[in-house]
Amino acid sequence: MIIIVLINDYKEKLSILTELIIEHGLNLLEKMSSEEEIIPTRAMAEKLFNQHKELRNAFVNEFHINAVYNQPKEIDESFQPIKKLMMDTVELSYENVQELLVKIAAFIGEISCEMCSYEWKFPEHFKDRK
Repeated sequence: MIIIVLINDYKEKLSILTELIIEHGLNLLEKMSSEEEIIPTRAMAEKLFNQHKELRNAFVNEFHINAVYNQPKEIDESFQPIKKLMMDTVELSYENVQELLVKIAAFIGEISCEMCSYEWKFPEHFKDRK
């Protein structure tokens, strides 16, 4: 029963995080896209795919984020530092935040895999990218 509550709460928190990205991140991406094209590289995708557990662990250790959820409030607590990190790095160049973005993706991806029975797959559109 607690797993279902955690999954539902996790999905709700992920939805809130998505809304924040759309609300605050799309304007930034639009601004950045007019200056330079921002595209995840194949190297970033391969690193995420091949090292997602290590990247997740590095992110958890570096930012002291709880990654074990026994209560729904713990999910919310883990997303607060991510929101703060995103807001704190908004003025940095893409090159300076690439590693952080990959670690955040690894963290969210690993949690999704654990809670929702997802699995990692390398997207087809990255296979041809250099």
